[in-house]
Amino acid sequence: MSDTTEDGPRRAAGAPPGRRPNGLARERAIVTAATDLFAEIGLDATTRDLAARLGITQPLLYRYFDSKEALVERVLAEALSGDWKPGWDRALGERAVPLRERLIAFYADYLDEVLTYRRVRLALFSGLKGLGEGLFQDLRARILDRVLRESRCAFSLPEAAGARDAELVRALHDSIFCLALRRHVHGWSPAWGMREMVAQRVDTFLEGAAVGMARPVCGEAPDTELAGPPLSTGGLLWAAAPDRDRDRAPRGAATRAAMVWEKNEATPQRAHD
Repeated sequence: MSDTTEDGPRRAAGAPPGRRPNGLARERAIVTAATDLFAEIGLDATTRDLAARLGITQPLLYRYFDSKEALVERVLAEALSGDWKPGWDRALGERAVPLRERLIAFYADYLDEVLTYRRVRLALFSGLKGLGEGLFQDLRARILDRVLRESRCAFSLPEAAGARDAELVRALHDSIFCLALRRHVHGWSPAWGMREMVAQRVDTFLEGAAVGMARPVCGEAPDTELAGPPLSTGGLLWAAAPDRDRDRAPRGAATRAAMVWEKNEATPQRAHD
């Protein structure tokens, strides 16, 4: 069917002057196909490959995008922006729920909703090309800030945090991204469910971060209210002296995470509830 009439081309509402009536739909089809192609093959895929996949000519493709670079920029801007679900703020901030449960629920959802095949592979390919700097970062920064704030609250630490504490949270976040990388790049299928894999990484974070955030920064005196005697290995500071009998008893990762850090027996709120 022709896109023109005797009076000339009709434009869809909001379409740029001169754009055919199906122009916006075709532009969207080009971006979608380019996103799939670049995620599958990489950013070295050519416009000839893209035109063949769409069943159109290269000259027609260039009527919508002046260059391949402009198309790549559009694809990365849309694919790597990420989406913040309104419910995540509420769920992460629900302090009546143990921090462990909140983090597992959030990151399991984040894996499915944000760290998709397209996004993970495009993030990898764009990083290798030195492109996409700053893309996908607003969402990441928002997550890191929220998880850090909730962690320090759960550990009964002041809200103010330093670069070292932020790095501990970043290590958790990056470990979740690595799960998606293994799944979508290496074709890995976990022996357990993905939620169990997330729980394993959250437990590792809670065991280390509670102690790490309570340690004084090098050159600073420890907070006498928080600091306790150093452990025999590693010199890490506990908020209260560990119970020796309790430490000798075998326990799983989740139990250790719940016992890793307590302010003292008089404090009603424990680190991980």
